[in-house]
Amino acid sequence: MTRYLLLAAFLIIGSLVLGGVGRLVFGKRSLLGTAVSSSIAIVFLYALTAVLLALGAKYARFTAPLPFVTMEGEVLSFFSFANSDSTAISVQLLNMVILSFVVSLADRFLPRGKNFLVWLLMRILTVCFGLIAHLLLTIFLGTLVPEGIAQYASTILLILLGVMVLTGALKFLVGFALGVVNPIIGALYTFFFANIVGKQLTRSIVTTLIVTLLVFCLEKLGIASVGISLESLLLYIPYGAGLLGLWYLCNKFF
Repeated sequence: MTRYLLLAAFLIIGSLVLGGVGRLVFGKRSLLGTAVSSSIAIVFLYALTAVLLALGAKYARFTAPLPFVTMEGEVLSFFSFANSDSTAISVQLLNMVILSFVVSLADRFLPRGKNFLVWLLMRILTVCFGLIAHLLLTIFLGTLVPEGIAQYASTILLILLGVMVLTGALKFLVGFALGVVNPIIGALYTFFFANIVGKQLTRSIVTTLIVTLLVFCLEKLGIASVGISLESLLLYIPYGAGLLGLWYLCNKFF
């Protein structure tokens, strides 16, 4: 119980601190605030996947393997950084970047609504969109790279980080240069490339870092697995309600 209370405290304090810093420094709906929101959405996506698996093969076919966890039978086991090499860690990180991208895309652009019911509906759509989009991407990548992405993971991660850095660095230089040549082209570049693509990629990487830190904390606390039988999932409902409340607060204030 002590370990789970420490984890809950980490989630609450960490979410509020990151969201608060993001709002204080960058304003409401900042990159940090939306990354925290997307991280909570991913936790709910994991929960939805566990529910579908617990319901049987009829619903399990709508799920795809998720990063940092292994679901076998009625047990969900967390990824261990201490017992994994750099290649395995890179694969998990890359998969999480992909998952974070689709989830944060939905969480960023679906409206938050003016009342709780509308907000709840939009957040349910966020999690469902993330589940379906991740499944389709997994199938697509499995077809495109049938031998897996393990051998390319480290390189792809470096490219993504490089693109993120270059996008931020070139945003002002290229946007200014194009604006001088043609203000319309400069505005289009800033909106479509520097703004949407760059921010979305950066948001995905920040979300990945937050979720990775959460998994790392689970390992440090000695929480290696949890039960995902239907009986166990019913016991998690109060925790889910608390996390939903935290999500609402983060969306309301950050």
